[in-house]
Amino acid sequence: MSLTYDQYVIGMLQNAVMFKTPNNQYVKTVKNILQESVSIEKNQVVIDKSSIVQTLVRIVDILYKQQQIREEDQNKLIDDANIQLENSINQYIALHGEMTGLFSRVGFEPNTEHDIVKNLQGFEEFIFKQQEDLADMELELYNLKQDSELRQKQMNQNIETIQQLEFEKQMLSEQIQYSNEQLQNIGAEVESISNKLEEVTQEREAKAATVVELEAALLQLKGSLEQSSQEHQAQLREVTEKTTVEKEVLQQQLSTSEEELKAIKSQLEASKAELEESRQKLEGEVQGLKDQISVLNQLVAEKDVDIANLSDQLRQLIAQNQQLISGQQNKQEQEVISQYLSYASVDTDVDETIILEKSPKPKLKLNLAQSKLQSQVNQNELKIDIGSFKIDTSELSKFQQMQTKMGEMLNKLETTKETRNNFTIVAKIENCRYQSQTATSRTTQMIQNEYIFILRCYQINNLLP
Repeated sequence: MSLTYDQYVIGMLQNAVMFKTPNNQYVKTVKNILQESVSIEKNQVVIDKSSIVQTLVRIVDILYKQQQIREEDQNKLIDDANIQLENSINQYIALHGEMTGLFSRVGFEPNTEHDIVKNLQGFEEFIFKQQEDLADMELELYNLKQDSELRQKQMNQNIETIQQLEFEKQMLSEQIQYSNEQLQNIGAEVESISNKLEEVTQEREAKAATVVELEAALLQLKGSLEQSSQEHQAQLREVTEKTTVEKEVLQQQLSTSEEELKAIKSQLEASKAELEESRQKLEGEVQGLKDQISVLNQLVAEKDVDIANLSDQLRQLIAQNQQLISGQQNKQEQEVISQYLSYASVDTDVDETIILEKSPKPKLKLNLAQSKLQSQVNQNELKIDIGSFKIDTSELSKFQQMQTKMGEMLNKLETTKETRNNFTIVAKIENCRYQSQTATSRTTQMIQNEYIFILRCYQINNLLP
């Protein structure tokens, strides 16, 4: 039969059952603590109320230390797996220390703090999800960077093509210049020939045939020069047209790249707006958590009042039990009760549930059937007879009322767990949001720098004003 935590505490106060531990890890410690709380004086069982309270505190401290060891091992594995998660855990540890100090000042017991801290482990999945979202954003930014680098390579290739065309154009210009120099040289030669023709004018009649041949050669040479000049002019026009077409294509590519860069910039601005909206939403959640903390303070005050009332009821119940026990004279049955209490032990398993079993000691002789026992308890008619030791269960009604109040108090404490759990999420979400904003800012700056570099390359090659 598994017990909840509140049933376990009530069972410890009743001292009416024995708790079984599978591995007997804390049997000796708890057994010694119980022996210090219960003693027999003048054939009467005396229970020290303050010792019982200290017993509960020490038991919960042992369980809490075991929980802390498991949390430290888990934190170590997380640190080895992810450096970023290590920062979040450090912030969580610092926040946990502040919360521990706060609740210790307002009067929380260690067992309450243990119950609150125990349920914080379930929020690690939320941090992993935040990290996956951040990784997706970094992957998208990396793809944008790769696309920008590819476009930069294409621009570099286009620039190299332009440079090659400029080189060919320069070579053609040099060839045309060389042809012009040849024309000038030929013109000089023609002028020299004309001068010679003038010198031999007096000999024209004698050398008429020679002059006709020279004029024919001169005409043929002029025709060759003009044809060569026309061919060079046609080549120059073709190169000029080709250069113009290439320039227009590059201008179109530049316009397309500018539009794509503007689209990327718009996407980044939209992402920035979404991050700003998330930040405002988180601020609203932080304000809500602050309100919950104020409610928690009120619950702490109510808890102090409930504890005081519970202490008074325990004091009354112990006095009543002492009156019932004082009327019994059978020493043998008193020894049975003392021996029964000395065998009480407690421990928890991994799920922190308590297993309740009957005592294995045959001296107690509890032979009543459980169903019949419960029926008689409900009718306030049960009288347990162990030898000459008798207990009238009609006196248990007051103790049952005390159990009900203790259950209500523990339910209130369970409510405070959610408040503290929600409060620890804020620091982790704020850390993820800050890292996302940092990555977005760096990516925006990188794209702006690449855009300025591309514009400067076009300005250098006289493609932009």
